[in-house]
Amino acid sequence: MATFQCAFNDFFSALPFPKKLVNANVLTSITSKSSVPDLRISLQSIADYDVSVIVTGVGETAFTQGIMPMYHKLRTAVEVYPSLLLAVAAAVDEISPYHTPRAGSPAWNTLLFEPTIRSQKDFLAGAGTGSTPALNRPMIIEGHTWSSIARVRMKAWIRLGDVDVDGHIDMDTTDPNEVAEGTFYPTNDGMDNVLAIIERGAIMTRERLILLCQKIQPNIDVRPLRDPNIVFHFDLDLLHTKLVGGMGETAYERYEEWYTKTPRPRGTKRNADALAEPVSSGTRSKKKRQRTVGVMTRNRKRR
Repeated sequence: MATFQCAFNDFFSALPFPKKLVNANVLTSITSKSSVPDLRISLQSIADYDVSVIVTGVGETAFTQGIMPMYHKLRTAVEVYPSLLLAVAAAVDEISPYHTPRAGSPAWNTLLFEPTIRSQKDFLAGAGTGSTPALNRPMIIEGHTWSSIARVRMKAWIRLGDVDVDGHIDMDTTDPNEVAEGTFYPTNDGMDNVLAIIERGAIMTRERLILLCQKIQPNIDVRPLRDPNIVFHFDLDLLHTKLVGGMGETAYERYEEWYTKTPRPRGTKRNADALAEPVSSGTRSKKKRQRTVGVMTRNRKRR
């Protein structure tokens, strides 16, 4: 959802509303395990914190295995925030369902027995062959596929009607005036319709912002806020770049979770002691005999 955050931040920055009186926030979740949507667009009067935050948009991203939880999270947000005007979902289908390294595999034998976890830089360097990262190149490290992308689909909904009247987005609608879906990768199919819905959601959010500004400053001139030269722009090239970067982020998150949570076989250590040369039973017996002889010699001297 980072691309959406950039697009809405740029849009709000260009709008000449009284930024000392109104806070327009575009927040993204810092963790994929958060119970709230990845993206949240909200408006709030700084002059009166007793006024509730007006949440106008939400967005969520999920891999194939998390499609149902993603829709559940969005439906919950629709119920919780009746002020919502826009909802966006992005689904990433992987080439094959992700799984952690299997016991005895090269990745298991190499990575799990390392004394410390690799840094993100060192871990991702293991995928390097000198080629530039791309959506069609899975993140394969130590023979294991940590992330891959086969297809990226997007769907967007808006709520029709007055922007200042609470209601609920119809998540089940098939009306093309309220919902659109398309594929971004591997081929662009239907994305123009999706972007049109998202742009309409942005314009509706601007209208909700204008109403809030008028409530705070009844005599405000709103014509500059409706300047047709100020447009919402969603950059598909930036989306492509963020998805490529996201592959590496996802790969490392999965490796980090697997490394920290997977039990080691008994006797395996995670610190520098694990690198110490093991002592054979024969060597231990020899040292034990040497200590015994030393004690006997000291006892004779005392006599």
